Amino acid sequence: MTIGGYLLERGLNAGSQSLILIDGGQVFSASLDQGQGSNTVFGIEKDTLVEVRGVCVVSSQASASTTLPKALQIRMRTPADAVTVRRAPWWNAGARGPRWR
Repeated sequence: MTIGGYLLERGLNAGSQSLILIDGGQVFSASLDQGQGSNTVFGIEKDTLVEVRGVCVVSSQASASTTLPKALQIRMRTPADAVTVRRAPWWNAGARGPRWR
């Protein structure tokens, strides 16, 4: 699956590095195992439009009558699976202020 979004955060999680992205108000993550050269993923600046490619994993939550999606995660194979589509504006790179998108 290929999906795009703006980078909110980068992080480390139990042997993998992750990107937290947002698109249309929906937050999702993309992760890459530590052993796959994932240090290059950390060069992406916050507020950059990124396209990620990988296997889609959907976590769900069951209720009395239905099962609803809870979280979406993309598991990338290599650093090349995260591509910068548009860099963050230089005046806003890494800023934590309101987003106008």
